[in-house]
Amino acid sequence: MLYFIIVPLFLLALVLMTGATLASWFIAPLRPAYPFCWRILLWSSLGFLLANSLVFALFLLVPGGLVWPEAEQPIAAVKYGYAVILLLGPVIASIVGFLGGSMLGLRFAFNAKRRGLLMDDTP
Repeated sequence: MLYFIIVPLFLLALVLMTGATLASWFIAPLRPAYPFCWRILLWSSLGFLLANSLVFALFLLVPGGLVWPEAEQPIAAVKYGYAVILLLGPVIASIVGFLGGSMLGLRFAFNAKRRGLLMDDTP
């Protein structure tokens, strides 16, 4: 399964983003980036987890529904479509969840900056 590749890459990205977030907190010249870093870290992680949990739920729910009541075997297009989802679904869901969450985090950070909700005196 592709999750043997996807999960270590996600964990590596998580470690790197955590390092960037901590660096932006402790290194004074990087402090203006801190609100952006932690929001990207939070929302990209949540997006990744949500998207992959939906794909995992699809894997658990769909196999029972592949057999049509009138037929013994599922339609060939359904079998091939399910095979494609099995192969490409985790990769696509991971990318879309991670990047979508990152964009959402950036949007929240820019909205907070525009409204003046970011603190200028972070330690």
